[in-house]
Amino acid sequence: MNIDFRELVRKIDTRYKVVFLSTFLCGLLAQGMGLFNKYSVLDDPVTYDGFKNSYHLGRWMLALVGKLEFWLFGAERYSMPTFNGAMAMFFIAATTCVIVEMLEIKDLFLCTVVASLMVSFPVVTCTFAYMYVAPHYMFSLFIGALGAFFLVRKDKRIHFIIGLLLICASIGMYQAYLPVITTIMLIYLLGQIVTDDNLLNVWKKLGKTALGCVLFMALYFIVMKISLIITGEVLTSYRGISSMGNLPIGEYLNRVLFAYNEFFTPTEGAGFYMYLGNIVNIYRLVLAVGFVLGIDMLINVFKKSKIRACICCILLILLPLSTNLIFVMVDKSQVYSLMVYGALFPFIFFIWLVEHSKIDNKYIGKGLSWATAIVTVLLVLMFSRVDNRCYLKATYVQSETISYFNTLITQIKETDGYRENMPVAYVNEGQIQDAMLNTGDNRHLADIVLEPYYDVYGYVNCYSWKSFMWQWCGFAPERVDANEFAEMDEVKEMPHYPDDGSIKVINDTLVVNF
Repeated sequence: MNIDFRELVRKIDTRYKVVFLSTFLCGLLAQGMGLFNKYSVLDDPVTYDGFKNSYHLGRWMLALVGKLEFWLFGAERYSMPTFNGAMAMFFIAATTCVIVEMLEIKDLFLCTVVASLMVSFPVVTCTFAYMYVAPHYMFSLFIGALGAFFLVRKDKRIHFIIGLLLICASIGMYQAYLPVITTIMLIYLLGQIVTDDNLLNVWKKLGKTALGCVLFMALYFIVMKISLIITGEVLTSYRGISSMGNLPIGEYLNRVLFAYNEFFTPTEGAGFYMYLGNIVNIYRLVLAVGFVLGIDMLINVFKKSKIRACICCILLILLPLSTNLIFVMVDKSQVYSLMVYGALFPFIFFIWLVEHSKIDNKYIGKGLSWATAIVTVLLVLMFSRVDNRCYLKATYVQSETISYFNTLITQIKETDGYRENMPVAYVNEGQIQDAMLNTGDNRHLADIVLEPYYDVYGYVNCYSWKSFMWQWCGFAPERVDANEFAEMDEVKEMPHYPDDGSIKVINDTLVVNF
């Protein structure tokens, strides 16, 4: 071959090489358990061989990518931890390269920190619970960031169009990454206000960005409507998707207030709460120091131009809203862990402030650098520890669930009158209550409430429990409609599982009364 790979690697920006190396090394520390173990929770048992339809979720691009993937590989998108996880980490690294380039983060240590934070943030751990679609979501993140780069960083019309198409496609794969896209554009514009001496250029970039946001959202909704018409699908109410843009102004004002409140006082214990343990203290420290650095930047801009300072102030005020834009897009009750990648960006903004701060006192500057190094490394370790605790909980709970179902299967097969190929009716499905469940040492992981890292009841009562029992316990009998038995007096008199007599053969059907 006439390709000089060493020369190609040598030409790659050192920052990009550092980002990719950091992503995969830190990724092993944070996500290693998810990469080399198989966890089946929530959707995974019923989507182990791929996600067949996503048009009704407004994710038309996800469906198209699935078709392209099938054409390329000749097989469905299986839930494969190592392969899918590695691909997801590749796209996280690629996204980080776009971010450090767009935000002009040149310090190699800070590039390492940004990459490590991107891959260790618990949103990634929660996404890896949906491994069948994890690389596709991270690809969505990548093309969204790349689209933002073309939209605001480049000047040619063709770049603007490419940016629109990429962001539209990104939202068409997963809508919840929109806050990441808007936030990196916002931080970039702040940098332009500080560094660009031509105020007219600043106004042009602001106008172009605002126009771009309107156009890519309009384009997304147009394509979504067309895809629904072509496929005959109807937009689902899942996670508030069908209500986006269809609510009264008062409701959106309440959501905006909640987004700001969530920025300054995150809701501890919520399924989207990312700052477990002492991470919240680091978050508060970052906000405090970031506030001081932001005021210092504002003062320096004010010395140049009052108009610039006003624009800068407006953008700084919009920043908390942008990072938590997901709470405006859907009601807070519909937000869960996969949807809050934007919650990482107060830390990214802080790193950007440190990179671009102009501190005259060398002792303060050096102290800030050392403090940033210590705090960010500690933050990466804390996030990685949370990630591993999530996987540890999943390991315990999944093992307990397998054991529980194996016991159920044994009791079914030992029931008087049971024979092979006998149909089964599960009465009161999804209502298992057993005092012996969830009483082991995993109680120490009760503070892990990130979805979908549930306790054992979240497994045995999950809608996908029968598929889980088939895949992990090898039991998939013919099932009949339980409603045919639920109203029988004989069934009503049966005790509830696991009590003796809760499994019985009735009318040549084995009935389990949960």
